[in-house]
Amino acid sequence: MDARDRACGFGKMGHANRVITPRFDTGLSSYLPTGDAVTDWQEINDLKRNPQGVRALAKRLLKLTYVDWREEQARFLKDMAREKEEITTRQAEYLTHLRDQTELFSTAGGFSVASLIGDCWRYRLPDRYRGLTDDNLEFVERIRGKTVLTRPQLRRLFFCCRELRLIEEYIDIAA
Repeated sequence: MDARDRACGFGKMGHANRVITPRFDTGLSSYLPTGDAVTDWQEINDLKRNPQGVRALAKRLLKLTYVDWREEQARFLKDMAREKEEITTRQAEYLTHLRDQTELFSTAGGFSVASLIGDCWRYRLPDRYRGLTDDNLEFVERIRGKTVLTRPQLRRLFFCCRELRLIEEYIDIAA
């Protein structure tokens, strides 16, 4: 080993010197969304600074009769329903994630969910110009006949519609 290696941070054994910092798991990380499912940061920041909004959202989510909350989710929502102070960014992100996973939508992007599902069903089988992949075909078969979907299901439905060229790429579910 020469002076150049030592200057680059390599120790006697040729390995880079590393600082090891402990990571603490809050228990929320396994439930947080990833990729394009992440909520807008501005919305998360606005929510975390608004304890009244946090309480109202948590209470509304707890009242949803069609959702079977796991124990830790119910405990989290009950804690948020009593919160008087600002919450952390992580808590706000998890709260919006729970909202997105449970709220039902009958329209999105100016389209009726039922009509988009019907169009996907009608054009589901591959032909010369378009068709769904096997996974998306199974998804459309599962949601056939529904008139409302959750946000993750809407994202998938819009992906299927784009795959079938029923809607343009630039159309978003929030439009």
